[in-house]
Amino acid sequence: MTRPEMLLRLVRKALWVRPGKLALSVLALTVGATLSSAFLSLYFDLPAKMSAEFRTLGPNLIVAPRGAENTFSAQLEDRLATAYPALARLPWLYAVGQAGDRNVVLAGSRLEDLAAMHPSWRGIPSHPGEGLLAGETAAALLGWKIGETHRISYAGRQINLPLAGIVSTGGSEDSQLLLPLATLQ
Repeated sequence: MTRPEMLLRLVRKALWVRPGKLALSVLALTVGATLSSAFLSLYFDLPAKMSAEFRTLGPNLIVAPRGAENTFSAQLEDRLATAYPALARLPWLYAVGQAGDRNVVLAGSRLEDLAAMHPSWRGIPSHPGEGLLAGETAAALLGWKIGETHRISYAGRQINLPLAGIVSTGGSEDSQLLLPLATLQ
């Protein structure tokens, strides 16, 4: 009798004499293989998935000037850039202005950097140019559509800007108008 025949005979006899023990052994091997596969998958995929999830949350540290100052000085900006070169920075300036006959919150920032800093925001055009972005709530309230030109008033000055995009952030920005920082300044 050859080895494969002997092994087959032994397995048949084990199935016939002790079917419960064999089934339990096969079940234990299956559970062990499944758990090993799941843990290995977690071990190799978890760091990448965690990094991706943290990136969707956006910035996790906000640095603002002390007291009544409204903006950082250029000297402080340079010192921050020198001290923390890998730190992603996105300046913001807020003001209350008017769009038509309504008061609105104007937020000035570098619009071209929004998608990189806030990957979970939807509707950010890749090249907003010198246009403005409206949060989805503000755009719905004002009845604005992409491509239309709108008059924005702030501090006695008026400017006409095309609506480059309607963004959905899931936050307070949905009720704001986002302008290029230099335009708002």
